[in-house]
Amino acid sequence: MMLFSLTLMSSQLFAQNKLEHSGYVGISTPNPIADLEVNGRFLIGGANLDRNGDLRDLSYLSNSGKMLIGWNRSAGMGETNFISNQGPGGSGGFSFYNYTNDGDLKLLMLMNGNGNIGIGTNPVSDRFSVDGRIRAREVVVTDMGWADHVFDDRYRLPKLSEVGRYIAINKHLPGIPSAKEVSENGVRVGEMQARLLEKIEELTLHMIAQEKRIDAQEKEIKIQKKRNNQLTAEMRKFQGKVSLEKHILEKNKRLK
Repeated sequence: MMLFSLTLMSSQLFAQNKLEHSGYVGISTPNPIADLEVNGRFLIGGANLDRNGDLRDLSYLSNSGKMLIGWNRSAGMGETNFISNQGPGGSGGFSFYNYTNDGDLKLLMLMNGNGNIGIGTNPVSDRFSVDGRIRAREVVVTDMGWADHVFDDRYRLPKLSEVGRYIAINKHLPGIPSAKEVSENGVRVGEMQARLLEKIEELTLHMIAQEKRIDAQEKEIKIQKKRNNQLTAEMRKFQGKVSLEKHILEKNKRLK
């Protein structure tokens, strides 16, 4: 009875897991088409790849075209590690594709061996490239110049007449790329923010100067108005005296 049970269990296990003459191994699949094909979940326990430990030497991966899975290469973070080798050619890295039911193969994400990442795009020449729209809660750009130099006393603030002549000829602001340049080369967000801030600061200085001129003109107008009122009062007083003298002369004439 024990032998029959073991034989039955072995038959059931073989039906689920198969070793082909080709060397392909199938787990829960009767006809494997790869070296190892698993129909279901599988769990891999990676070795501790601590760069200071026993597995610090990875030279055996050179020219192998293989990938090593482990953890804690950082020697403290406890992260999962995927370490690949490009073999005899190429730059290495990782590619993620989607193969549709219609037989179309589409590249989803590419991670080059140099660390450049592309989503929906290849080749990838920048650190991070995306063919499509990006949505984020916040974007922080660092290591860039800012436009505070506009407020330096030595900064030459361009006259608005000069800016107007430039716009009339070039059809865009000085220091700002044209629509054609943006279409061909794109926009560096951090650099463009600094340039736009420069224009805002220049405009602010022009507005401050204009406000000073307006304030001075208003003060001058008040002074002129006060003088006019004084002249008007003196004129009325003079006219009153003239009228009185005229009245006295006419009265003296009648008395004679």
